[in-house]
Amino acid sequence: MSELIINTGANAKIANGASADTVFDDDLRVGRAGSTVLRTLLRFDFSALPASAEISAATLSLWLTAGVAEAPFQTVHFTTAVWTAGQTTWNSRATGVPWSAAGGDFNASAGASLQIPASSAGEYLAWDVATMIATVRAASGTTLDVLLKNVNEGASTGRSIFQRFADANPPKLTIAYTLPAGEARGRVHLGIRLGV
Repeated sequence: MSELIINTGANAKIANGASADTVFDDDLRVGRAGSTVLRTLLRFDFSALPASAEISAATLSLWLTAGVAEAPFQTVHFTTAVWTAGQTTWNSRATGVPWSAAGGDFNASAGASLQIPASSAGEYLAWDVATMIATVRAASGTTLDVLLKNVNEGASTGRSIFQRFADANPPKLTIAYTLPAGEARGRVHLGIRLGV
């Protein structure tokens, strides 16, 4: 069994209301704070995964620095439009380029779901994204580009706060895989933090 760990990429936090045109450069948040809805965008390049690899597991992990008592369900969705880190807001996916729908363009169907443990903090939480990785590979892609949101954004269920790529415990994509007999096996950790 081999393992590829990627904690490099792009990230963005977006918020509606008074912050709908704000570009954030701090922690990542998912959920709702008062009347403000918060979402997070992440991008991972897994092109280092051998083309012959057979995936046995894949997880998207985020370090939770602060949680909420409500234990909300949070989902991972494929994005359907290219966004630019350092320029992305609730209203725009890049400077001067609006989303088709405010809040991000993404598949309505979730690719992964996780209930955030109540009042937890100081740990990695992991979503099972093996099916999402398989979908990307089936289309000859090597990039996982996703949006995270609360299932219930209509109620004040609080927000989860996660560390970003520039922090000590960045988001990471971990892929466990096997290779055909005769090919080299090992553990690859791509750990240069490129996100903003």
